[in-house]
Amino acid sequence: MSPKISVVLSVYNEAEGPLRESIESILTQTQSDFEFLIIDDASDQKTASVLESYRANDKIRLLKNSENQGLTKSLNRAIREAHGEWIARQDSDDVSLPNRLKLQLDYLKTHPDVILLGTRFLEFSNQTPEGLEPSVPFLETDEVIKGALTSFNPFCHSSVIFKKELFLKLGGYNETFKYAQDYELWVRMLNHGRGANLNEVLVKRRLTENQISSGHYKKQLSYSLHARLLALKDHPATKETLFHFSKSLIAILLPPLARFALKKILNRRR
Repeated sequence: MSPKISVVLSVYNEAEGPLRESIESILTQTQSDFEFLIIDDASDQKTASVLESYRANDKIRLLKNSENQGLTKSLNRAIREAHGEWIARQDSDDVSLPNRLKLQLDYLKTHPDVILLGTRFLEFSNQTPEGLEPSVPFLETDEVIKGALTSFNPFCHSSVIFKKELFLKLGGYNETFKYAQDYELWVRMLNHGRGANLNEVLVKRRLTENQISSGHYKKQLSYSLHARLLALKDHPATKETLFHFSKSLIAILLPPLARFALKKILNRRR
C-alpha cells in the first residue's frame, strides 16, 4: 500500500550535525504514514557515510546521482520516484517540528480544494538557536497569498506539502531555475487550486553563511524577479508590486553597504 506522504530531501556535501538533525526531525514525526526519500546529489564521502548510516531505516529510501545535478533536477528525480499522494519538502539543514506532517495532513483532509500548503516558520542560526520571525510577512489564506505572488514568495520551501499528481502534470520544477525554483513552481501551481499556510510554527529554517553572502543573495534575487514576472501574467501589478520590484533591482545593482542604507530609507518612508 502506498504511503499518504512522501517527504523529499536533496543532499549535497552537508555538515554532519545539521544533516542528522534535519533527518531525525522527519523520523520523529507523530504522523506515521509516510516514506522518506533522500537523494544524494553526488556528495563527498563524509556526507555519503552519514546517509548510509540510515539505510536500514524502513522509512527511508536512498537515491543517488552518479554526478552532481543540482537541487532542481535532484528534486524532480526524487519526486518522480515517490509513491505518496502528497509531497512534503524538507531541506537538508532545516528542522520540522514533530507534529508538522500530522497537522498538515489533518488540514488537507478538511480542505480538499487546497493543493499547496505551507506553515509558519522561524529562522535560526548558531547565534539565534531558538529562532526569530522571518522578514517575509506571514500570509494565511488563498486570497492574500495569490495577491502577494508578484511581490514575494509567501511560502517557506521546507514547510510545503503539495499534490504529486499536479506537480507531474505541470512538469515539475523548472530546470532552468538554479535558485527560486520553488517560487516559480508555486506561481504555476496556484493557477490550478488554492494555497494556504497553517498559522502555527512547524518548521525552523536554518540560515547559513552561504545563504546570506552577497553573491548568493544577488543570484537568488535575480531568479526571484524572473518568477515575479511570470506571476504578472496571471495577477495584476499593484503599487506594492512595483515597490518590491524596485527594492529587488536596487539590491542586485548596488554594493552591499549602499544597498543596506537605501533599504533602511525605503522602509522608513513606507
